[in-house]
Amino acid sequence: MVLKRFLPRKKETADSFIERYVYELYDKHTKHITVVTSDMSEQHAIFGSGAYRISSREMWRDLKENEIDVSKSLDDISENKPRTRIPLSSEILAEFEKIRRGHHKK
Repeated sequence: MVLKRFLPRKKETADSFIERYVYELYDKHTKHITVVTSDMSEQHAIFGSGAYRISSREMWRDLKENEIDVSKSLDDISENKPRTRIPLSSEILAEFEKIRRGHHKK
């Protein structure tokens, strides 16, 4: 999903900008445009242009769900990191980390 935020021209309402932009872009460059609006009259205008619509509340919910999914995926990745097969003390691990970073004194 790609999110883009637009600002209308001077003296142009957000509704007229959305309608103009959807009409200009639809079929020329893309087949899937989703407009985020909770304004019922704007939703009807968007449906008429062939674009999809999602309410602000639905978008917020979807963003939060995606945030949770990404967080879970990152947790899974960090849990699946290969562990050392030899149990090492924290002091030895600290020394290895110094060596790895080039801070080890001989």
